[in-house]
Amino acid sequence: MSIFENILQILEKSDIPYKLIEHEPVFTMEQAAEICNHKPEQGVKTLLTKLYTTKRQFEYWLIVWQGDEQIPFTDICSKLDFKRSKLARPEEVIDILGIEIGALAPFGYDTEYLVIFDKRLLEQEQVFINAGVHDKTIALAPDDLQTAVEQNALRFILS
Repeated sequence: MSIFENILQILEKSDIPYKLIEHEPVFTMEQAAEICNHKPEQGVKTLLTKLYTTKRQFEYWLIVWQGDEQIPFTDICSKLDFKRSKLARPEEVIDILGIEIGALAPFGYDTEYLVIFDKRLLEQEQVFINAGVHDKTIALAPDDLQTAVEQNALRFILS
């Protein structure tokens, strides 16, 4: 099953209401906001990040963040006692998640992941997530997004 199909299955099994928006392929948060007609802060940015516990030891984390904001990697590392952070390379993202950069979803993968979730997303009326493909976006309530991410996370941290 594809990540897109996994996402829909998770939402339906959890009785989470959502709206599927089909559109031309988009590759940036700005394009997605324009084509889906939402505010930039309603977009959900998901990044696969390496957080280092030592110079060579690291853990992969999904960072689920408000789309119009820079991710405060230094603050995250400090709060969670990591030494440094580094974004996963495009090849790593494909190898690990089976998905291209620009289409990362906050949940729906075959493996559970460690997740850092931006609590400011919960202040939005509605949020818009990548659906694992470049030509579909899913709109849902922020609390429902949190529920879906938490249910599919190995560890969930609200930041």
